[in-house]
Amino acid sequence: MANEKINPVRLSELPEINMPEGFWVFGSKEDTDGSFQSGRYSLDNLLEYAKRLPLERRLSFTIGSSESPQMYIDESMTIYQIGVKDVYKLSIDVEGTSYDIALDSALSVDVPAKSVITLNATPVSTDTQKMFVFIYAKAIIA
Repeated sequence: MANEKINPVRLSELPEINMPEGFWVFGSKEDTDGSFQSGRYSLDNLLEYAKRLPLERRLSFTIGSSESPQMYIDESMTIYQIGVKDVYKLSIDVEGTSYDIALDSALSVDVPAKSVITLNATPVSTDTQKMFVFIYAKAIIA
């Protein structure tokens, strides 16, 4: 095998990988002392890692001064921040449990899969016609 000639293949001519299981990514890096270190990484590991990534969700609501909008949430997620405009006070009801929200602060509200959430907002003044709520959440796909 030592005498066998290796014919290079252009990267652009490689076939597309539709099912990445069993394939590897190869790489190398130069250490601070100038030496090279090479290794390989299984795409199977990358797929498992990707499944655990928290996926970001952004939900925006426009609320009339006398409304309490509801939304169905199909996947479990954690609300970690809520931004508002023209809202004085806000609470969220998740399947019968109410959470008073500290506006524009970090928080952690777990919303189970197949839940209905209700937003209860109080306007900043009696003249407020519309309020705006922006929800930041992370969903983890199992």
